[in-house]
Amino acid sequence: MTAPVPCFVGFEGILGGGAGGARGRFRVGSGRGARFGRINHGVCKRQSCAAEGSGLSETQQIRKYPMSLPKRALYSLPEAAARWSCQTADIADWAFAGHLELMIAIPPTLIGGEILSDLAVIAPGDILAMFRRSGTGPCEVAIRRVRLPGSGEWKHIHPPDAALVVTRDDLMITGDAVARFEDQHGIFRRPRADSSKSYDWEGFYGAMVLRIFRSGLPEKQGDLIGEMQDWFIATSTDGDAPDESTIRKRVSPIWRLLQAEA
Repeated sequence: MTAPVPCFVGFEGILGGGAGGARGRFRVGSGRGARFGRINHGVCKRQSCAAEGSGLSETQQIRKYPMSLPKRALYSLPEAAARWSCQTADIADWAFAGHLELMIAIPPTLIGGEILSDLAVIAPGDILAMFRRSGTGPCEVAIRRVRLPGSGEWKHIHPPDAALVVTRDDLMITGDAVARFEDQHGIFRRPRADSSKSYDWEGFYGAMVLRIFRSGLPEKQGDLIGEMQDWFIATSTDGDAPDESTIRKRVSPIWRLLQAEA
């Protein structure tokens, strides 16, 4: 993966935790008869029992047609750091450099003459002291400016009104911002598949048609490509799947046709 170089260089302890569950495994059955499959963070492999008369057992249905759940809306900084195998200080640096927006959730609060609530964007420079790599930073900071997502106008809290007190745990990144960052920097991008290997394209089209019939089209073509790559992982004997560009070539014509009819 190619991530931005941190703006500030120093030392920090290695963040605890593993890969953050970007990919995990699910188990069906027990003992020697147990079978395993892979699962992505927003994708549940478990499906209801096979339709009447299909002849598929529940286990077969689980492996053949994964169900799509909504994607994560928000990530905390420790979650994003574990997911990207970096440090929270790196994320604070990248936000300061303009690669990411950091958010906090606030209750209805009078700011700049308006009542603001829910998600608000904070200025990374206001919280950077908490992420000193020497470990000497404060546990919380008081901030006096926020802006609404999608707006360039900062709303200021003027004295004597109390400032907003923010801790590390209050900081979040939206799921869409995480997805964009990962796409821009090639995080989790699979290597190109072996062109000589054959894949179950007939089953792929069947699973895709069933997914669209049951749940409709996802918001983005990339989401459908990701789901279908997960289908290959779940149904193959070795957990292998074609690369994204190969799947995109199969998905794109159908996507364009359906979008034209929508």
